[in-house]
Amino acid sequence: MINYQFMLLLASFLSVIRAQEAYRPKTVNGEFCMIPYEYQGKFYHDCITEGDTKPWCRPSEGQWGYCANVPDFSSCKMAAPTITADEIKQILDLANNIRSKEPALRMAKLRWNTELAHRAQHMSNQCRLGSDNTNLCTSQAPMGQISYATMSSVVQPKKWPQFILEFFNKKSTYDFETNKCTAQYCNGYKQLVNAKTTDIGCAMSSCNKDSMFADYYFCNFYPPIYQDRPYEKGDSGCNSCFRLNDAYTYQCNKSLCEICDKPSSDCKGKEELQKAVEAGQVCDDLDADFCNLNASICPNIDLLPDEYKVMVSTKCKKTCKLC
Repeated sequence: MINYQFMLLLASFLSVIRAQEAYRPKTVNGEFCMIPYEYQGKFYHDCITEGDTKPWCRPSEGQWGYCANVPDFSSCKMAAPTITADEIKQILDLANNIRSKEPALRMAKLRWNTELAHRAQHMSNQCRLGSDNTNLCTSQAPMGQISYATMSSVVQPKKWPQFILEFFNKKSTYDFETNKCTAQYCNGYKQLVNAKTTDIGCAMSSCNKDSMFADYYFCNFYPPIYQDRPYEKGDSGCNSCFRLNDAYTYQCNKSLCEICDKPSSDCKGKEELQKAVEAGQVCDDLDADFCNLNASICPNIDLLPDEYKVMVSTKCKKTCKLC
């Protein structure tokens, strides 16, 4: 006689095994995690943050590695942002207006990124200020982040303009020439006006703490600012926009380089600039880094070997004053 209860248990066991095989997280080096693995006397079946702030696992006994893109990891399960369409417009309008007034040679126009907003909501829901530990959860890692908190004895309306301006006002503490803060922390300002940053996503949460109402605001940015100056100074915000990221095509929108979602005659990229330079319609360099390195040889360009002379004169018409 067939033992149906045993067969049911066996099928259930096999389904668990298949599920574990289907989901085996990997490390950033491409190694499969051991399932299960032991840490401090306890066995785990997924990536963990025990002893660290980023998800990790053991690919083999005695070894460990950070996990790569683990959307099923608990800290990667983001809450849906509660921000409204009007608030999104308010944030984008103010941030882009600030960016358009910076003396930048080229400056990207910010666009809304829902994934970044989800991650901002995840942080604000914790009702505390702090850095994000989910940088390994998505393809858009790492990211830049600014945060701000207010506290009052009564419920306050949302203060998105005050939040954005709080960081813009740190401009007075930033010395562009030395790339240093003269007084207070100014990286928030640098992130807000970072020319290469294209995406922003924000969220806020209201929390009740000790009979007080605390509001926590977070904005995430991609790509983030590093240690460099936030932009290259110049006369136009739309000068050779592709140099922000030559993977995109851009159109000029109120002195900002706006990424084109769809092809159009107004969208300009590296190929379009090259054609315009070759046709004598535009005086510009095709490779800024190459031209900066070779600027000193421009006065003696005629002495260069023919092949190198053609390369320099083609790529560096503006630097070598050939147009």
